[in-house]
Amino acid sequence: MSSLPTFARPLWSLGAFASLAFAVHALVASSEASGKPGRAEGRPAEDTQKAKHREDLAKIGQAPRVPVEPIRRVVKRATLKGPWAYVLPIDHGVRTDESGHGYFRAPRFHGEHNGLDLLAPVGTPVFAACNGMVSAGQSASFGNWVRVVCPVPKSLAKGNQTPYASIFYAHLSRTDVPFDSWTHVRKGAGIGTTGKTGNARGDNIQPHLHLELIIQSSQRAALAERHLGRDQSTVAAAERFFDALTATCLAPNGFRANSGRVGRARRADPFLVLTCLSSDKPEYHSAPSTLDSWSRPWSQLYSAQAFNVDAGPRAFLLASR
Repeated sequence: MSSLPTFARPLWSLGAFASLAFAVHALVASSEASGKPGRAEGRPAEDTQKAKHREDLAKIGQAPRVPVEPIRRVVKRATLKGPWAYVLPIDHGVRTDESGHGYFRAPRFHGEHNGLDLLAPVGTPVFAACNGMVSAGQSASFGNWVRVVCPVPKSLAKGNQTPYASIFYAHLSRTDVPFDSWTHVRKGAGIGTTGKTGNARGDNIQPHLHLELIIQSSQRAALAERHLGRDQSTVAAAERFFDALTATCLAPNGFRANSGRVGRARRADPFLVLTCLSSDKPEYHSAPSTLDSWSRPWSQLYSAQAFNVDAGPRAFLLASR
């Protein structure tokens, strides 16, 4: 270009531009003829995109539908969010068999049932509900038993002194903690397995975990608790605990026992407490045939407006309280 006369340089530039435009036009025409992406003749780009979108939707509508798997609640015990943990890895509800009903405060020859009978096959792992102290023992009526003592969560502790809970597990086939001595335990730790020991040996009694929960005013009182059925004394700390549980969990979630009762003397309903304080309750399933289907779902004994009592809450009930 430097050898061209000055007057000829604009003419050369104009010719180069025309050649470039012609090449671009030829490339676009070739793309349209080959079916590759580009603007279709006589059809705006927006219409082309809409047509392709309709074709894609038609293909989706003709495709076979894949069944949607039901959502199941799977909570790893190592990631528990609630201050307490549920005591079993399965949920077959309440024991109901030829020997009677296992729900809290069910009629008994001595008055009312002091605990809750959780139906479970022999050998089912049993977990500590909270961080605290644990000990094991044995008796003629309760068979092999374990007791866990821990402080009540701060959200449910009213007053200057922290109340403590004594949680009693009975009729175990095996215990995994020391006998007649106290040691530390973490929530969710295995402490034994369910069974049919003590007065649950009868053929007409299905295997289950008998669970009691007593509120005491101090750790010393909770460690000294004997869980005697005939002892129906109460303490002020238990009444305050019931009031706090109602205000922070039961009332806000419309959660209640059909009996309308939260406790009996110093004993609290274990299902109400564990559902409010733990975030890992398994979903209820009817018992396997080996248990003769002697299971009663929670929805026959409890109700809630915020969640399904058989499935359990999807989140920790006290998280935002």
